[in-house]
Amino acid sequence: MPCLLSEVPVIKEHPQSCSVQLGKDCKLFCYAVGKNLRYRWYKRSNPLDGETTSVLHIRKADVNAAGRYSCVVANEKGSVVTWATIDVVSIISSPKIR
Repeated sequence: MPCLLSEVPVIKEHPQSCSVQLGKDCKLFCYAVGKNLRYRWYKRSNPLDGETTSVLHIRKADVNAAGRYSCVVANEKGSVVTWATIDVVSIISSPKIR
């Protein structure tokens, strides 16, 4: 029996690359449709421990949070992958002129 396209996960909303201020939170969202979906987030091809939902929450971003992230969505019929990049920026305030 051939595999129906609707059985393979389909990503409907890809995570959006973003810039986050140093010390602030950032979330990447990956929305997929299909049956029995499993999510797995990676950073630079390394699996992130415990990150197995459709949302990756980066808390209090530091310089190590910057990089390329991927989300793999899988079920028994196949898998799909999508990517996003997080840039961590430091806001330097201008000195006040009197």
